[in-house]
Amino acid sequence: MNLKEIFDQKQYKRLSVYQKEIFVTNLFHSKWWDKIPKQDHILLLKELQNVLSNKYRNGQYQLIVLPSDYQLQECLFEMITNVYEKRILMRKSFIEDGIIQDGYDDIYVLDFLNVYLLDCIYHENYHIISRQQSILKSSTILEREFLEQLLWCLTLNRKENIPIMEQIGSLENDLLEKDVLGYYMIPDEYYAHRFAYEQVARIFDRTISLYGEDENFRKYIVDVKREQSVLAQKYNNEHGTQYTFDELYEQIYLTDIIRSSAKDEEEVKEVYQKLKERKHFIKR
Repeated sequence: MNLKEIFDQKQYKRLSVYQKEIFVTNLFHSKWWDKIPKQDHILLLKELQNVLSNKYRNGQYQLIVLPSDYQLQECLFEMITNVYEKRILMRKSFIEDGIIQDGYDDIYVLDFLNVYLLDCIYHENYHIISRQQSILKSSTILEREFLEQLLWCLTLNRKENIPIMEQIGSLENDLLEKDVLGYYMIPDEYYAHRFAYEQVARIFDRTISLYGEDENFRKYIVDVKREQSVLAQKYNNEHGTQYTFDELYEQIYLTDIIRSSAKDEEEVKEVYQKLKERKHFIKR
């Protein structure tokens, strides 16, 4: 399958951004994915990123392939966005062979790479949109999840002479190393994971109806549910509770964020009411 030739065709270029998204994401189904040489994974990802940049009006972000061992023992990531330079970074070994980091010392090969890469691209695009909305700081246009992220930012003990985005990045890295559940409960991360999962499920509902079942998609679903279950169970065991993963966010972590950023109980109630009135910003 010659992806460059496909994406250069006039017939493809004439498609709308929504038609292009459907066409490109269809290629992530295993029926087509298995026909794509691993060195061409980046071509597929770059085209999808171009499509999503136009769809979400993010501005063009460049996908950069890093050496396979880039910061392997220093920074835990498979794909990460630099919003200042408008770049999405990923390691060569990850996009070609599915080699991901399991903690700072161990690595393993992911056997549902086609689905996981799709998840990662939508996840990073959520972060790009979130950063843009947060920078605007206009509650008249911000939607619920972005308001919650702003509230979380208000709880930070900010340091002088250090950019807020740098402080947020440092805190996120620290949580990822020491408190994985706390990291997942940062509003921006919680909603990015949920958004990516919803988009992947939507895409594979379509591709499965067209091309048949995809075993890799089933593995992805199991992996997502297992990770959430393990994190929730660990919290429940430590606190004698019975929360689900989503209940932990809504009833524990979000409540703590609001109480930390509000002046009194009356303002807590007002914040909750404002959040309930707002729908999600990103539409399908």
